[in-house]
Amino acid sequence: MTWKDAKLVPGWSDTTLVSDSVGAADTNTHKYVQKRKGKKPILSSRQLGRYLNKFASCSYAFIRSMRGKKRIIALMNIMIFPVIAFSFISLTASTSEFCYDEGHCDPYSWGDSYPTCHPLLESHHSPINLDHDVTRDQALEALQLEGFDSVQKGQWRLRNDGHTVVLEVGSGMTVSGGGLPGTYSTLQLHFHWGSLATNGSEHTIHTYRLPMEMHIVNMKTIHPNLTSAMEDQTGLAVLAVFIDVSYTENANFTPITTALSSVAHRGQSVAIRPFPLASLLPQDHLGLYYRYHGSLTTPPCSQVVVWSVYEVPVHISWSQYERFAVGVFSTEEETDQDVLLQNNFRHVHLTYSRRVYASKDAQLLGAACPAAAPGSGLLLLSLLPLLLSHMDPTPDGS
Repeated sequence: MTWKDAKLVPGWSDTTLVSDSVGAADTNTHKYVQKRKGKKPILSSRQLGRYLNKFASCSYAFIRSMRGKKRIIALMNIMIFPVIAFSFISLTASTSEFCYDEGHCDPYSWGDSYPTCHPLLESHHSPINLDHDVTRDQALEALQLEGFDSVQKGQWRLRNDGHTVVLEVGSGMTVSGGGLPGTYSTLQLHFHWGSLATNGSEHTIHTYRLPMEMHIVNMKTIHPNLTSAMEDQTGLAVLAVFIDVSYTENANFTPITTALSSVAHRGQSVAIRPFPLASLLPQDHLGLYYRYHGSLTTPPCSQVVVWSVYEVPVHISWSQYERFAVGVFSTEEETDQDVLLQNNFRHVHLTYSRRVYASKDAQLLGAACPAAAPGSGLLLLSLLPLLLSHMDPTPDGS
């Protein structure tokens, strides 16, 4: 599929392009190249390789002119140089900032600072588009969510890290079963959303985005910390839940949405009384999900995640969604100008040779596939007060 064949999808921002899953790589590649046009090029891995190759050639000639111990010492020193070079680049990358809305640091540019995020070099990235190209796995039954139905002790903490809103849930909950390669401890959950006019889920269904997506992050219990888990290809298990917008407020999300004003700016945090985490899940449809191996959707984009994407979304009201879309900022409180945190999602990636599995009871994306154009419900809800204000009052007795 060529760039000209790409299509705009209703409900997305006009600058967001999407294509069928087969052509998504062409679209992403083109956008990545377009983002870099007119900018001072950075030192790419290919350039680094060229420089190191030249360095090696010159060093070889230099070493040949030496004899005895001097040659050995020179050889050892020269061999250290590439290691230092790569280490320096890695350290530089790990301290770089990333964003969602500026060309120099948005998802299409993450690969410049975080090589493992490069969309052209790695093949197991997340998120992906979910369609009918899935394989049924009868062994994928509902996950065992221990502690999700009870109220945990202590306090949870909600914080704004400048990229999302994170709810740190402490200890006491685990996820296992459903084909997972072990037991995982629940660490935190966070959200991805759009704006008042655009949808912001990370995964898409038949190329359609939903308004929001929640990620519940879990770490394999055999690991003492995240650093260790990042070295395991299945070190993390993430439960992804689509969030749609409806007319009715979801009281289960109230502890979070009412606290957003306390974490409006980056770096702010507030304590939250624990509640049953299961209340945020599609409780009557926990056996309907899709499984694949992928990556973190933020830098360093490590490919260590076993994804379980629930098919049926949960719902919140428009006013609750609004608290995310226009009530959270990516900037600190002391800055001169507030910048809204919006559209904090990464673009979709091809599955390549990966298989996407449907759980035993999954309805092959039928339950979550929107009947109307994506974002239409979100947009109609936002326009409802305006429409009502322009309607003529109904005469009495009509």
